[in-house]
Amino acid sequence: MADWKDVLDRLLKEVQEDEACQKLLEDLLSYAVYAVAKNEADIRDTLRNRVKVQNWPVDENSAVELDILWPGAGYDSAACAGSFEVLALLANKGLLKLRDFMGASGGATSALLALADPQESSRTMLTFYMVYAKWVAETPRSTLRQVWQTTPLWREIYRRAIHEDEAFERVNQRGYVAMACGRTIFQWQNWVLHHFTDREQCVQAYEASGEASLRGALAGRQLPGLQGLGKCCDGGGVLPFPGREGKLSFYHHSYYGSATNCTMETIDNLFRRGVDDAIRMFCDSYDTCKFRSLQYGGTILGYSREIFWEGNSMSGLRASARFFNVEKGEEEDELP
Repeated sequence: MADWKDVLDRLLKEVQEDEACQKLLEDLLSYAVYAVAKNEADIRDTLRNRVKVQNWPVDENSAVELDILWPGAGYDSAACAGSFEVLALLANKGLLKLRDFMGASGGATSALLALADPQESSRTMLTFYMVYAKWVAETPRSTLRQVWQTTPLWREIYRRAIHEDEAFERVNQRGYVAMACGRTIFQWQNWVLHHFTDREQCVQAYEASGEASLRGALAGRQLPGLQGLGKCCDGGGVLPFPGREGKLSFYHHSYYGSATNCTMETIDNLFRRGVDDAIRMFCDSYDTCKFRSLQYGGTILGYSREIFWEGNSMSGLRASARFFNVEKGEEEDELP
């Protein structure tokens, strides 16, 4: 059997030493910087307008506060790197304050990697998506091999991402992971877990959220210390945080048609799509809570009570979930 720690070490070194990968990484980050700089005046106008007209909440420094919701969209969730880079750049300018992140499946992957980054940028997220793309490129029938069970490479990626105490603290304090849990397939419910007791429990929860395989569907995963939830797997969904109806949520509907495919080309395309959708939304001073497309991606920002889905297209938004604070060992109906 493969030593997945060694596999990750080798792939990470390849990405770091590959000139094409590093050029793509820097080009993508520069693309976001340019897009924000080009549209900064319009973005400032939008934020001022929304604060004035709709009383958007701001912190003591007048930065607009928001939570982030990323649905389960498979490898389309690489687009979250683009929208996150826009949000992070605007936060660095003092225009936004990013609060908590909720993700399901691929959205949970992106949330963990975003929070793990020491500079609040997409560099960590992009790097590890490239690591996975390298593994796919060198592994024959990689998709078929994951029909029974998702590759353990992601587990090692999560362990590496939160190895540092500060990274784990950010993920554990601000990350919320959605998954399907229950004693049998007929008893699955949408659970959102947060504030884990240790790193390994956190890693396995995020791994279970993306276990979209036959093993996930038929057997699920038993999370350490959480036997009462039953077995857990992919199938969870995000929703605005309960008790925060008067707060803002940023939702990225990251469905772009590449959910089962992860290559350097899809990472390139999806990142740019994420940037473009976020910029387009922030430049609409009249309505930031309206999708431009019901099928091919989009972002919205508004009060939690406004974040809902209209139309017949698939949505990663759910009407309800059971929130469980693992550290306290109790469900929570409302969050501060």
